[in-house]
Amino acid sequence: MNKNIDILSLSHFIIYLIVGIYYKNNYTIIIIISLLWEQFEYIISRNVFIHTTIEKFWPIPRSMWYDSKEHSLIDISINLIGYHIGNKYLS
Repeated sequence: MNKNIDILSLSHFIIYLIVGIYYKNNYTIIIIISLLWEQFEYIISRNVFIHTTIEKFWPIPRSMWYDSKEHSLIDISINLIGYHIGNKYLS
């Protein structure tokens, strides 16, 4: 499997697939939310205060915290694919 696609990629896909079923034709909002989420992930994984504060509560293993830019772009693409399938093909 590609090192930029992991189990969290599947969760991205499923979440956005479900969103696509219920919120139709909101691609701009989905792109904005995806970009903001990736920025949020970047900030919490690299800010020492936030990182140490939430570490004991955050369900994601530390080994998956430090995404590359390529991984973030793939996550955004997976979000859009999930949203598109839910939006167009599922009711």
